Amino acid sequence: MISTSANEISLPQLISHSLYYYIRDKLDTDGLDSTMVSVRESYPITGTVINAPSIIIDEGDFADSPLEIGGADIASISYVIDVFGKSKTQRNTLTWLVRTYLNDQYIDVKDYNEGFPPGTTNQTVLGKLEIMNIRMITPIILTEGEIPEEMRLLRQLVVDCQYMIN
Repeated sequence: MISTSANEISLPQLISHSLYYYIRDKLDTDGLDSTMVSVRESYPITGTVINAPSIIIDEGDFADSPLEIGGADIASISYVIDVFGKSKTQRNTLTWLVRTYLNDQYIDVKDYNEGFPPGTTNQTVLGKLEIMNIRMITPIILTEGEIPEEMRLLRQLVVDCQYMIN
């Protein structure tokens, strides 16, 4: 089972932070820093403006189940990654970049309870997040509501992952 004290970041949050910082660091390495591409861990509070290009990582389902052998649990997590671009080409390029990053298959899950934000200390690696499946959803062009025109070009990745909990 997953447990945490009131002062600690929970395991699901540590896993989400690790995925977020992994993608953001890969973009930085490719020369696309936060001034060029906005990366967020979830959708902001209503009324906050999101400018394209943006990548928004939202946790979907989270479930842990015991293994019959070894006494550990496996956490199954799904993420929906929304990629917005100012053009179809920009949106598709960013989507393929993120997909390529996730094809590495394993992402270090770090203990940000040891220091947050990253870069303040060297966090211990708690384990590996294994990318099991990546589904690219058909592009969507949003047309209704009060969505700014540059945010109407959306492409989604659904990423299924597993993490072993000792």
